[in-house]
Amino acid sequence: MERRNYPRLHTQFPAEVIGGGKRASDQALATDVSITGLQLFCDARVAGRLVPDAEHPDLTGAKPVTVRVTLPLRDGTHVRVEVRCKLRMLRRTEDGEFRVGLEYEYFEGQSYNALEAFIDDWVSYPDET
Repeated sequence: MERRNYPRLHTQFPAEVIGGGKRASDQALATDVSITGLQLFCDARVAGRLVPDAEHPDLTGAKPVTVRVTLPLRDGTHVRVEVRCKLRMLRRTEDGEFRVGLEYEYFEGQSYNALEAFIDDWVSYPDET
């Protein structure tokens, strides 16, 4: 049973991740997006940069993560979202990759409006994202 208050859209969009106190960026895949947070799929190297021990993560002291992602609109244009997030979940999958749950904390510039446009545009057509 889904307990979320807001719909999430299942996606497969590249995302740039800056986090764990590092200034360098890493690549991940945004696998679902909502108005309150997103989930990323990443490899062990990226997960290890977010928390010291990705296999047994302690998220209490995790540093904020910045995510940049470009999202398509139905009219063929794209919007860019840059958001600082709080790390909420880090879980290893059976194939050795990681799922990262993030909650939005602060949107850069017009990023919130861009995210809202993406969600409004696609929420009626979730199978097409």
